[in-house]
Amino acid sequence: MKQLNEQTTIPPWVANSSAATSYGVVRRAQITNELVPIGLRGNARHERYGTTIHKKYILEIIKPYSLIEQLDNFKDNRFYTLLNSIRHKFDPYKIKWGPTGSVGFELATGIPVTSKKSDLDLIICMDAIDEVLLDKISNLLADSRIMIDPQIEIPRIGAFLLKDYMENKENGFILRTFYGPKLYKIL
Repeated sequence: MKQLNEQTTIPPWVANSSAATSYGVVRRAQITNELVPIGLRGNARHERYGTTIHKKYILEIIKPYSLIEQLDNFKDNRFYTLLNSIRHKFDPYKIKWGPTGSVGFELATGIPVTSKKSDLDLIICMDAIDEVLLDKISNLLADSRIMIDPQIEIPRIGAFLLKDYMENKENGFILRTFYGPKLYKIL
């Protein structure tokens, strides 16, 4: 715990959570003075804590995209069939993507944190907003019995939820940036 930047009081549950004492999830925020913004996860859904850690204490970085490259190592995970199906649907389009949220955390760490109610959060990386491809992705993911919540990442710009984009692209949708949320409208 001494590696954490203690800007606020660290909740007591952090010390009792194997996930929180060993793993952090990088948050979308500025890295300043080599302090990386991370989120810690406890044993219960309400146990979440945002803090920073100096980059010298980070031992390994696992990106969501690398989890798909290793997907066949996770055949025992209950989300394997769904992820494999998505992989086959996305392959023809050369889409760079991976699981985030509880599924990504579970695959990356081996700590079981998903439940029967868990949805599947995805990150999909694109070089620019491609309306045709976004429509295609939305259609490819529409027939799942498990809720899929894709977030589209545009490097150097930010990220947005595909659902928000599909519902609000004419009037503007929320773009998540390192400086906070912004309303983004395609001209």
